[in-house]
Amino acid sequence: MVLVADTSALVSLAIADSGTPVQLLFHEYDIRIPPAVVSELEDIATYDDAHADAATRVLAQLDDEHIQEPDDQPDYPLDDGETAAIALANERNAAVFLCDEYHELSTVHALLSESRLVTTPKMVEVFTLRDVLSVDDANDILTEMVDERSWRSNSYVTQFRDRFEP
Repeated sequence: MVLVADTSALVSLAIADSGTPVQLLFHEYDIRIPPAVVSELEDIATYDDAHADAATRVLAQLDDEHIQEPDDQPDYPLDDGETAAIALANERNAAVFLCDEYHELSTVHALLSESRLVTTPKMVEVFTLRDVLSVDDANDILTEMVDERSWRSNSYVTQFRDRFEP
């Protein structure tokens, strides 16, 4: 199943549990990302923090087969990575579009043609439903993501964390 991902979601999955969630993503899905996302990951990797470590983990997972340039570069009201990733998802009829742009989810959703919009917390839940991640591990991963990604006040993320509370 083809999944196109944006930078933020990849960093979110790689920031927790030493990158286990992003490894699961690459194992469970046929990942495609545009060069603009690779460029954003490379930029993030130059810093000296947890986000840089996460971006480096994602870059280590990538092969040439994962990177595809969309044919069109539409003029969406989003950053270059998000725009290119949405264009790629639409062109490839990707089953899933993975994105964490919480302030732009309605715009992202409106711009997607066929792909199902999935956020990182939802993907963590999917991993539990597929029995590749335990509920306890999911809770720990989301807790770590909340801390590292400054999501404490994000009500959307809180709803998913509540699902995994013991």
